[in-house]
Amino acid sequence: MNKQTNSAGAFSLVEVALAIGVAAFCLIAILGLLPAGLNTNQSSTRQTTANGILSAIVADLRATPGTSSQSAQFGISFQHKKTLYFAGDGTFSTSPGTNTIFMATVKFSGSGGGQQGNNDSDEGNGQNNNNEGAGTASFVDVKVTWPYSTAGDNDEQAGGSGGVSFQPPGGGKVETFVGLDRNPNSNNGNNGDHDEEG
Repeated sequence: MNKQTNSAGAFSLVEVALAIGVAAFCLIAILGLLPAGLNTNQSSTRQTTANGILSAIVADLRATPGTSSQSAQFGISFQHKKTLYFAGDGTFSTSPGTNTIFMATVKFSGSGGGQQGNNDSDEGNGQNNNNEGAGTASFVDVKVTWPYSTAGDNDEQAGGSGGVSFQPPGGGKVETFVGLDRNPNSNNGNNGDHDEEG
């Protein structure tokens, strides 16, 4: 009679070590991609929020009647530069707080003074032509930057609007230029307005 021996198959110690090494290498590569994915997601979320803030400010300015000198929602005066601070949920204040992420800067040119050239004096008779079309045009530069702490430094270093500002990692900027009809005779002050996104 032949004696039968039962032998159980198993992995050797070398095979187990190689399998653990390959699995660890793959896990390290996957874990290394997680921070990049989270940063991209956060950046996309903040970009979307900043665009929403920009649209809300422009809508507030457009909805303000030509007879009013201040917007209803954000209290923006059409004669002075305005800086607003926004939290991540979109709530705003006129001063930075602990939850502030975004800083919105609203700058006006030609505010309340009519179209360009209306304030020039007549060379022939010395009369001032500031009555013609007065108060009909207001050009607005709206810029939203984040995070607000570095955004303020960048705006000063860049010399304000139109400068080239350095954006820190995780920071960004959205900007638009809007032309508003500020004719007091118009119903809502936005006839013939246009905007350009930058």
